[in-house]
Amino acid sequence: MNHNVFDDDNSINYLLNHRNKFSDLYKSEKVFFNKLNNSKTFLDLGCGIGGFLNILEKKFQVKKYTGLDVSKKMINKAKLLHPKSKFILYDGKKIRLKKKIDAAFSFGTLHYCNNYYSLIRQMFEISKKVVIFDLRLSFKKSIINSSKNYQLIGNKRKVNYNIINFFEALDNIISLTKKKSQINIYGYYDYPAKNVRTTHNKILMIMFCIDKRKKFQLNINIQNDK
Repeated sequence: MNHNVFDDDNSINYLLNHRNKFSDLYKSEKVFFNKLNNSKTFLDLGCGIGGFLNILEKKFQVKKYTGLDVSKKMINKAKLLHPKSKFILYDGKKIRLKKKIDAAFSFGTLHYCNNYYSLIRQMFEISKKVVIFDLRLSFKKSIINSSKNYQLIGNKRKVNYNIINFFEALDNIISLTKKKSQINIYGYYDYPAKNVRTTHNKILMIMFCIDKRKKFQLNINIQNDK
């Protein structure tokens, strides 16, 4: 992923007015967001300007929030907006936190990352209670780091838009948990965004919730429509 691809004023201006209220969340995100209850320390991977902190503070008691992002402009803006919380510019590869946290989540980020599974594994290792994240999936062969699959940012810059095979992703997540945690999956088919270039007509927009507080059970709910 190009670390500077979202380092533009348009992206920041968009986030100032979107993705900072519960009503802004997609349906799949709302389904599992309340799974973050009883958590007080949070990791937000791909935090942007920290909009999700606003949502957390209105719904839960937040003792500590840490936001990670590869965009220097995003991190600097987040620090200005939320001076009491911690925001870290990271390299997109290694999550470096000294202490474990209750809950880790990543919304709208991992499908841009070729190392998506490594990041999921790190979130799982560092969280004590729950991990929530979304991926773009299909029942076809995985498309990772392909010149045929990308999203246009500002109609000029391209960023990878990875679509993972559903069973490959599921096998990886089950293997990661060693069948010791509950795995909840919710999603639906949808058309790619207008600025996405892909060989797929429709994509599975899938949200995963790994609940380490509960014993292994696999719950899958895929809707035909949004």
